[in-house]
Amino acid sequence: MPATLRPSEVARALNVSRFTVYALIHRGELPAIRVGGQYRIEASALASFREAGRLGVHAPVAAELVLRGPGMVRALAAPGDLLALPATTLEAMHGASVGFQRHRYHGVLLHTLLVRHGLVTEAPLPGGGGGGCSDVVRGIVVARGRDGRAAVLSLAEIAPEYGRVPALVAWERDGGPLGDDGPIQLVVPSDGLGGRGIHGLESLEVQTVA
Repeated sequence: MPATLRPSEVARALNVSRFTVYALIHRGELPAIRVGGQYRIEASALASFREAGRLGVHAPVAAELVLRGPGMVRALAAPGDLLALPATTLEAMHGASVGFQRHRYHGVLLHTLLVRHGLVTEAPLPGGGGGGCSDVVRGIVVARGRDGRAAVLSLAEIAPEYGRVPALVAWERDGGPLGDDGPIQLVVPSDGLGGRGIHGLESLEVQTVA
């Protein structure tokens, strides 16, 4: 057995899905290291995990992120299917009962996620011709969480060609899992009070305002 293993190799060894392995990593139950942006698990860590018999006691529940758009519905494993997308880290400071708190969130930009999965196209510059510009300025994204909360962002504000507002679908906070706020959440750092932050993000729907 090699000294380090890929999540897919660990999944085969444990006879579980790759998402389960990612969930164990993000919950801190299976130690892993990052190599070039990819997770690697040391063989010794896998052996210790197996010996402790943790999987049967703490098997994580699979979570989904549902993407909806005109004529399409797609379900992604969260955060498993998001980890292959280009990731970034942003800081956000929000008000809390104990005062303002600053955290570092790691995840994929919302606009990038929507483009990669075909819900939106790269926005043309104003005056460039075609109908794409109109689609962008009339488009919105509705984000919903498992607690029933919802938030709305416009496509124009998150598009890099327009508002450039960074909105992040995050799976890590301060280098660790999100805990009760996860497994993924929507973070909008420019919202000082965190009003559009959605914990336990479950769905993203792209709509066009008539």
